[in-house]
Amino acid sequence: VGDDFFYTESTYCQATGTGYNHHGYGFEINIGYSRNGGNDTAQIKDYSGDDAAEVHTDYTSLIGSGQETYAFEFEQIDVLAVNGGTDTAAIYGTNTTDDQADWGDNYLDFDTSTINTHVSGFETAEAFSIGQTTINLTDFSGSETFSLYEDRVIKSNGTTLLTIWSENQVTLTCSQGGSDSFNTYDTEAFDVIELNKSSFDMYYRNNSSDYHHVSGSSISTLNLFATNSGIDVAERKSLTLDYTVNYSGGWVQTLNLL
Repeated sequence: VGDDFFYTESTYCQATGTGYNHHGYGFEINIGYSRNGGNDTAQIKDYSGDDAAEVHTDYTSLIGSGQETYAFEFEQIDVLAVNGGTDTAAIYGTNTTDDQADWGDNYLDFDTSTINTHVSGFETAEAFSIGQTTINLTDFSGSETFSLYEDRVIKSNGTTLLTIWSENQVTLTCSQGGSDSFNTYDTEAFDVIELNKSSFDMYYRNNSSDYHHVSGSSISTLNLFATNSGIDVAERKSLTLDYTVNYSGGWVQTLNLL
C-alpha cells in the first residue's frame, strides 16, 4: 500500500516495501506490478548484450538475448543501460499536452501527470508522440550535432543519438560551450527561416505556430537543406551572423534589416 521499490539487473530482481523484502535469482523473465497505491519506483538495468527498452504510460519492458523484464503501472521509472552492448530505447507519449519531454547528454526524460520516466545510457533513444505545446531544450557541454525536421528534433554527441518526435513548437538554447552544428530540413510546402545575429527561427509551412527557435553562443554552423518540392526562403535579418550558414538546394535568399 505504501511506496514500493522494484529493482532488476540481469537475472536478479528485488521487490521491497513496507513489511516485505523479496529477492529472485536466476530467472529469465522478471515482472513487477504496482497496483496498490503509493508512489512506487521501478529501476531496471540492462543486460550485457544488445537490449531494447520500451516505455509506455502503463508499462515498461526491457528485452535482451534470452532475458525479459516488465514493470506495470509504476509512478517512477528508471531504465539504465550500464552493462555494454548496443542498446535502444523507445518512449511512447500520449500526444496530449500532459506530456513533458526533455533530454540530457545521454538521457531522455518523459513525464505526465501520473508517471516520471528517466532513460539513460542507451546508444539510441527516441520519444514518440510528445504532445507538449512547447518543448524547451538545451545543449550540453561539448560539440553536438542537431538535425531539425518539422516532426522531430535529433541530437548526436558522437556516442548517443537522441530523438524527440513532436509536431509542436520547439525552443533550443545552446550556450553550454562547444561548437554546435545544425542541419535543418524543409517540408514540401512553403518554408521560411529567419536568420538573426545569434539565433534563427524556422517556420514550417510559413506557419507562425509551427516553428523551431534556436539561440545561443554555441551555434557554430547552420546547414540548410531544401530537399523537397516547396519554396524555401532564407530571410537574413542581420548584416553579420555569429555562425556560418551553408545552403543546399533551392533556397531563395533575402535581406530584411527592418
